[in-house]
Amino acid sequence: MGKRSSKHTTKQREAISIKDEAAAPEPLKPWRELCDSDNKKAEDKLRSNIKQNNSTDFKITLVGNSGAGKSSFINSAFSISRRRIADVVRVKGEAVSGIGTFSFDGERAGPDDLFPSVVFLDTMGFSRSDGNKCNGISEEDLKRVCNGEIRIGHKFNVDSAKATTNKYRPNCVIFVVSAEIFLHDFNSTNIVLKEKMGSLYHCVPIDIPRIAVLTKCDNICNDTAKDASNIFKSRIVERVVKKAATTLGLQENKVFPIVNYTKEVELKTTMNVPILYAVQFALNFARDNARSQLPDED
Repeated sequence: MGKRSSKHTTKQREAISIKDEAAAPEPLKPWRELCDSDNKKAEDKLRSNIKQNNSTDFKITLVGNSGAGKSSFINSAFSISRRRIADVVRVKGEAVSGIGTFSFDGERAGPDDLFPSVVFLDTMGFSRSDGNKCNGISEEDLKRVCNGEIRIGHKFNVDSAKATTNKYRPNCVIFVVSAEIFLHDFNSTNIVLKEKMGSLYHCVPIDIPRIAVLTKCDNICNDTAKDASNIFKSRIVERVVKKAATTLGLQENKVFPIVNYTKEVELKTTMNVPILYAVQFALNFARDNARSQLPDED
């Protein structure tokens, strides 16, 4: 009897195992296809593509809400470039309130970087103040940035002097936004920040290409928090990308979800790939912008 009972238990376990396997959820399917299903090969291809854009002195300007991670994105891009955690821009800790960047600053890549001669330009952020208003960078200041009328070291909302040249007119503008503000539409602060982002977006001249980078995707999706390779499989991230595209009037293929390097002490391919996609498209569009500019008429 004991022996038959043991066999019966084994069969039950097998049946339960088969049932559990049938009921198990299907693996996550990507909502955005990568250049290669293997993350390491995808990173290698992206690095190769980016290196092709090293012949022009591109200016990439970042605009975004306070705490979104503009400076962290610059550090992340340089970290990937140098294959180690880099600290080229001082970053305000997330626990510290207020606006981190007050002046117009730039970081130029060196000859040994993945994107030599590219300059990343950081602007003042913005945050909700009283009621439905935001403090931080103004629409007028962003217009001046895009017209090349602001020089390095300019104090936003303070300095009024106009630059003597337009050497820092951007070839591409990246809107860096925390994915969290697109997650809950009913949040009044998020509504104000999205409206401010939309108004700033429309300050950029039509001839300057724009993309959006959505940071902190690990804060809105547990699957992405566990494994950054799930960022292009997460339906939550996909939904936020669609909302961001609608808010800014961008095509979805110009919105890039990422996780910045803020906690890690070693680089990860799964984090590198989404960031490299954003950098690649910014440089591609910057190159298109430089080539499409017509010479001045006599």
